[in-house]
Amino acid sequence: MRYWFISLFSLSTLLLFLSRAQSAETTLAWDVVPGSTLTRIFQRRAPDCGQAGQYTAVADVPAPTAQVTLRELEEGGTYCWLVRAVDAAGLQGQPSYVIGYTVPAPALKAPTQLRMPGQEGQR
Repeated sequence: MRYWFISLFSLSTLLLFLSRAQSAETTLAWDVVPGSTLTRIFQRRAPDCGQAGQYTAVADVPAPTAQVTLRELEEGGTYCWLVRAVDAAGLQGQPSYVIGYTVPAPALKAPTQLRMPGQEGQR
């Protein structure tokens, strides 16, 4: 019976958050589920995390580690993640809720050399 594993893997048990570490990377953190041997991270790239879509496993984080830094994220891209606890037999618990993050795009630089046409040498 795996009811204990699924019941422990609830939204109230799993807390997931994002923090921007630097451009094109972010850190995901959660509460480790008791009885799990690892947490599997699933990701998808989408314009809207609220719509159903396919997720790909991108990392397995051994317990008791409770965070991972995800790198090589495309600037301006929106990413969606969920996590699942995995026990020693390889059985996955219920998925967490989905969390999304849009990587900031670099700011445009200000134009330089502002001038009136035909008056390039005058001030």
